[in-house]
Amino acid sequence: MTAKQIFSRLAMAYVAFLIVAYGGQYAFAGLLGWLMMQGIEVPLTMDMSLFLSQFCMYVLGFPVFYWLTRPIPAWHLPKGRRMTARTMLLVFVACAGSAYIGNMIGLAMMAVRDLAAGSYTMNPVTDLVEEASLGMTLILTVFVAPAMEELMFRKMLVDRLIPFGQRFAVVVSGISFGLFHGNFFQFFYACALGMIFAYVYSSTGKIRYNVILHMLLNLMGGVLPMALLESVYGGSLLAMALTALLPLWMGFSIIATIVMAVRFLPRLSWTKPWSGLSRGERARAFLLAPGVWVFLAVCIWTFL
Repeated sequence: MTAKQIFSRLAMAYVAFLIVAYGGQYAFAGLLGWLMMQGIEVPLTMDMSLFLSQFCMYVLGFPVFYWLTRPIPAWHLPKGRRMTARTMLLVFVACAGSAYIGNMIGLAMMAVRDLAAGSYTMNPVTDLVEEASLGMTLILTVFVAPAMEELMFRKMLVDRLIPFGQRFAVVVSGISFGLFHGNFFQFFYACALGMIFAYVYSSTGKIRYNVILHMLLNLMGGVLPMALLESVYGGSLLAMALTALLPLWMGFSIIATIVMAVRFLPRLSWTKPWSGLSRGERARAFLLAPGVWVFLAVCIWTFL
């Protein structure tokens, strides 16, 4: 396969995934609408919506994505490096701080947009936190989503892009992950996290580090605040105290992330490309790949 063919096929695999996932969701919505027209009431809760969304993505969409991606030549790190507990902790803090910073950028951008348009846009994450049950959120966002997303956007993507350069693979993985979320509320922090996760995987060769970090991040950022909020409403003094500590954790992680970025980013080691292409040839192959532009068009549609 040429570089252009690899880039195009990878992008089209994500397009096929999105088409199947969204198609499945629309099919379920149509079925529920038809049942209601027949006088059969189906209680569509946020838990059911969340479950059906994940079902369409990972039970219906992922096999198609895997089938299209598997024939593309893949690279595997012969002897990966281990991460110490200290390094894992530092990376987790950097992930949390990057997520908070990216979230603030997304919220600010959407606030400006809403002010200019004179309308209000609902943050899908807020909608999820307010309406989904704690148990369903725990299962799907802490266990299912991190494992599947790391498989799709790190393992299967980075393995096929790393011959063109580690920096290139990290940037493409991060931007693709941000676009995949389909809204500006999540785009910036998903991009940042995607790049961090891609660097971790491409440097260690072990996807389990990514999955653990991703699970912990979703637990701390989504499930824990929900659990604390429910406990606060129940009158728990411990929950009130822990809730009061969350802003301190946010401020600490943001400051620590900025400090680590200034100190460590210039010193990161990068694997050099071995594809034989110059930067210009790689850029042309990427920009001339039809699948890349189809993927961008589909992502723009999801944002709109």
